[in-house]
Amino acid sequence: MGNIIKKYIEQKYIIERYGQEINELRVSVENLRLENEALREEKDKIINQPYYIQAFGFREKVKKLFIYRIFAGIRHVYRRLKYGKIVNTWKTTNAEPVCAENICDVQNGYEHPDNCLREFNYDHMLGAHEYRFIKYKCKRNNGFRIDVNKINVPYIKDFVSIILPVYNGDDYVDTAIESVLMQTYTNFELIIIDDGSTDKTPEIVDYYALADKRIKVIHQENRKLPRTLSRGFREARGEYFTWTSADNIMHPKFIEKFVGEMKQHPRTGMLFGNIGLIDEKGNPKTDFEWYSADDEHPAHVILPKCVLELNTIANNYVGAAFMYRAVAACVVEDYSAFKYGIEDYDYWMKINELFDLRHTTFDEVEYSYRMHSKSLTSKDKELKITENRYKQMLLDDFRRNYYLKQQGWIIEGDGSKLYKEFSDCIKKAGHRIVSLDEAKKQTVNLYERYIYVKFCEGYSDCRQDVPENVFRVIVTNKCNVSEKDTCWNTYISYNKVDESDFITAYKGWYYINDSDNLLAFLDAKARNAFLYELEGDSVSTAEYEKRFSIIVPFSNHLKEMLDNIVLSDDDEIVVIAGVKESKDVQNIISNDVRAAVCITDNLVIRKNIAARMAKGKYLVFLDKQCELQQGTLESFEEAFSVDKNIATVFGNVEIKNAATYQKYNKEFGQYVVQDDDIYNFQENNVPSPYCFAVRNKYFKMVGGFYNFNEIYSNVSGSEEHLGLAMALQKYGYHIFLAKDCHVVRMVDDFVFNQLKEAIFNKIMSKYLLQLETVLPYSIWPEELQWRLNEMRAVNDKADIWNMANRDCIEQLLDIVRKDFREKEKIDLNRDIFVRPM
Repeated sequence: MGNIIKKYIEQKYIIERYGQEINELRVSVENLRLENEALREEKDKIINQPYYIQAFGFREKVKKLFIYRIFAGIRHVYRRLKYGKIVNTWKTTNAEPVCAENICDVQNGYEHPDNCLREFNYDHMLGAHEYRFIKYKCKRNNGFRIDVNKINVPYIKDFVSIILPVYNGDDYVDTAIESVLMQTYTNFELIIIDDGSTDKTPEIVDYYALADKRIKVIHQENRKLPRTLSRGFREARGEYFTWTSADNIMHPKFIEKFVGEMKQHPRTGMLFGNIGLIDEKGNPKTDFEWYSADDEHPAHVILPKCVLELNTIANNYVGAAFMYRAVAACVVEDYSAFKYGIEDYDYWMKINELFDLRHTTFDEVEYSYRMHSKSLTSKDKELKITENRYKQMLLDDFRRNYYLKQQGWIIEGDGSKLYKEFSDCIKKAGHRIVSLDEAKKQTVNLYERYIYVKFCEGYSDCRQDVPENVFRVIVTNKCNVSEKDTCWNTYISYNKVDESDFITAYKGWYYINDSDNLLAFLDAKARNAFLYELEGDSVSTAEYEKRFSIIVPFSNHLKEMLDNIVLSDDDEIVVIAGVKESKDVQNIISNDVRAAVCITDNLVIRKNIAARMAKGKYLVFLDKQCELQQGTLESFEEAFSVDKNIATVFGNVEIKNAATYQKYNKEFGQYVVQDDDIYNFQENNVPSPYCFAVRNKYFKMVGGFYNFNEIYSNVSGSEEHLGLAMALQKYGYHIFLAKDCHVVRMVDDFVFNQLKEAIFNKIMSKYLLQLETVLPYSIWPEELQWRLNEMRAVNDKADIWNMANRDCIEQLLDIVRKDFREKEKIDLNRDIFVRPM
């Protein structure tokens, strides 16, 4: 059945998306290829002329002058004054507008988009994947930028810790060790972790440990690479960290040059450099499909210098030559045990999200990467490295969203200056401070958790009534702490620390004397701990206790909603409630009904909390005033049984409301499924979110619903169900439309302001999903302006839909234009993420 479904989907996709265009495209491609060859020959003739080379260099210098930028701004204003709102819409196959030759034709008082000039230079802009990461970094750095230069950690200054994990590496490990011992920079330790080798590796590494005191060997039973790396770095005591494989070679100046760059750029958290490729015998390897090689050195891999796409495209280009600070490791902590094969990629992504990750300023190769039959790279299909890399993109989208989520803090203080400044920083950052009593009212869950910080003069045990899932921090004077102490997760000192203050790895002591950095450091460290537990939950193989978990929000009609749901013994209901409603919910608690009590008012966060508490194999989300029709649960289950890769199911939604609003039923969510079918996204056919179910394991794979409320405070994320479904579809998990799944939604007393809010949430959520590349991009300023002019031409105040939609389009147009203005700053933005800090 699975193969049949797969072939059907492939054929259906080809017919829908390509159809008769395939032959035309083949002809076009061949013509373009011939044209490209001719242009390339012409270009080569031009750029080799001395005049062109000089002129190009002069032009680049001029572009950097302040007066040139002023002139460019004046030119942009002139074009706007001359042409008004300059518009043009049609797009190419990669969603970029095509150049238009003509100035806009004005008909009936507004400009039609098909014949107009472009408002922006779409041919020279940041790519979608670059821009989405820039937006994240700007948001995260606004109050949470970690200045590694202002955090004092208990590690040995100028000391480098090199970890060498090895499993059955007796053929190359001696060469790898020798390359480390030949380093011109000698202030280092080499920690070798023998991961349960069964060949001669243990004898070889022990021999070197006896010969050089800088080498420490740890023998352990086989735990795989991620856990082995984590153990090594928990033993590390250096200010700088790196690791090497047993089959690779460090060139003599590797450590010297990387440490030198680290000192030269004190705000950079991690550096990576170009690598050379060698074969099994150590000879240069030139037949590879990586990044462009150096023409003079064909075995060299010249890696990208801009890291904007590292987290947004499934392609790890950091390579094997790198170095990062112990400060960064103290925040990111262990390599993920759930990411075997891509544990390093996952780690670099986290560093890039929280610190400054940069390519070295030098291009010379100081590291050789050996490609052979036993290397992990050669076992891509066996270990599913590429497949897992694509899944990693889903998790990282969620992770960045989680890093931006509003965080709750529980603060107890001694009245010190740092305590007061820290409290003010939390409020300034838009986070919230809750009392311990408030925190205890929230149902314990993995998604929404708190950070407890206690400021005091001497050591103090953590209060017994602090909830178990809270991250606990003490800020006090240095004192002796047992390594077995589990009371606190992190220790912050009022005084400077050195290597003698080392506790169990990553716990402390840390000295941070300014509130901004203390907030950024603790926020990132705690969230990483929370995310790691969420990640563990997502890969859990435990059996689900229930068949369906139906998640419903508390409302005045809750009892009526529950009465209409027919449950089997294997189903449950999870009611989402605020603290004020918790008493009312307690009255209906039973074996089949549980409560998810939340402090936050954010609806998306509430849904994510409830979903993480759910015990069902399938999750069904019902909105307020929605009735699940009899037999729908069985129909959902039948739809999921069609194929194991069906991740989400949408069904029919019927709207019942006052006669005055019936013509707006589609806007209120009405949707009719004609036939059971696999769904591919279409602009004019978007399923309704009010009849929606998802496999629990795929929900956890994504991490949860997109939470746009933390990015735009007035957007509640009404399209979060579609966003989750489309994110899964991007990576091969299907959306299914089921005609026998049915929900009735009651809509009453809708007024203009409510309608306007609903419309804005819908269109803004859709736009944000497009920026996240979850949905295909289709929102252009030219087209929005044209639609807006059409709506303004209809001056019917009785048409509340037109008026509300017009106001929402005006708001969206301002936001879209602002984003495109930022995308035009292509050189500036890329330069920021290339230059070491």
